[in-house]
Amino acid sequence: MPKPTPPNVIPDFSPDVDDARRFALGRQPVAPELPSVVCGGWELGAPHYRMERGGTQALAVEFLLSGQGTLDLQGREVALVPGTVFSYGPGIPHRIIPAQGSRLSKYFLNTDGERALALMNDHGLAPGSVRRVADTAPLKTAFDLLIDLGIRGGAAAPGLCGHLAATIFALVEAHSAPSAAMDLAGFATFQRACGIMEERHEQVATVEAIADACGITTVYLCRLFGQYAQETPLQHLTRRRMRRAAELLESGLPAREVAARLNFADQFHFSRCFRRVYGASPRSYLALVGRRAGDSST
Repeated sequence: MPKPTPPNVIPDFSPDVDDARRFALGRQPVAPELPSVVCGGWELGAPHYRMERGGTQALAVEFLLSGQGTLDLQGREVALVPGTVFSYGPGIPHRIIPAQGSRLSKYFLNTDGERALALMNDHGLAPGSVRRVADTAPLKTAFDLLIDLGIRGGAAAPGLCGHLAATIFALVEAHSAPSAAMDLAGFATFQRACGIMEERHEQVATVEAIADACGITTVYLCRLFGQYAQETPLQHLTRRRMRRAAELLESGLPAREVAARLNFADQFHFSRCFRRVYGASPRSYLALVGRRAGDSST
């Protein structure tokens, strides 16, 4: 069983990065049901990025957001593609090498203690494991919040970060693609489609446009989403576009301008899509948000 991390022992961070957001809490007391978060962060590797360790004192989980490469984990070589999650710890050597011309954007989380190990085991993340996450958006959101809280610090940070670490472990399990169904080429195409929806959702309004951008048929795109996301590509795209619509509405943009910006033929069609996702019209949604803001300020 991995030994607890000595107080304030933080793993060496890689210097071969072009950008990073990191925090270090050390080992601090938390509620017994929570894992103790030692450190965490996000890194954008430089083109010459390399990482090779014989193991770490803390338990670690890493999540690849973008880029491609190769992971050697305990002598087992694994392809690194977006959505790959892997874990390691004491006595577990690993080596990360990016593909030629690829820059790895990845999150990491180091935890400590018997509770952390138990939670990782429960969620299929025992040290030395590799998982593939089909829908990366929830995991990215959780990691970003973890980093914000860790950087902010304060007396509540260890407990809050512990809760988020447990959430991250659960999200990995919930959004992992079945191992038997994993096809790396298909999974990479699925991730590329998700990336297009994330980056170009204001301009791209149809499933056909997504399929064309990926160089595949709409039938194959639907099959990939059924396999890895248990939803249709139209549902995924609509949800992302309506999330952007909500942001624009909250910024003060009128509904008709939001509809035009998102390339809807008319405001009626936009309102119908918005209601389908949020259960309320744009006007009712804004009234609800306004009431919540008023309640929180009192």
